Amino acid sequence: MPRTVPKHEVPGELALCEQLLDTGHLNVPERRALPDGRARFSVLVAAAAAILQADGSLPRPETRSLDFMGVRLEADGEQVHLHEQYEVGVARFGPVRTRTFASVSEAVRAYVEILGPDHIDGVPIDYTS
Repeated sequence: MPRTVPKHEVPGELALCEQLLDTGHLNVPERRALPDGRARFSVLVAAAAAILQADGSLPRPETRSLDFMGVRLEADGEQVHLHEQYEVGVARFGPVRTRTFASVSEAVRAYVEILGPDHIDGVPIDYTS
């Protein structure tokens, strides 16, 4: 998965988008550092591609728990798998549901739609850039 940097990237924007995707959170100063306080979808895709290329999954292995709940992306060659699993009772998890995407962009769109769909932790997503 080659890394493509979106045009007109603001300094530090890619790192902030990586953090937002990986941890699901940005603090107030970090949010203000994003252009217009928004995460641009094209930069989120570049950030996800960089994480998947380096670590193979998003969130990164060191930031997710063993009993994951929610959504996770996993690189598999040219494909990206999206895994979802939710708690169904106290310390009981339902089955893992998996969807496969041909592109990082498609997988990130599905990932964000599950988390948001128009924001991650209150950070608006700008799908137009």
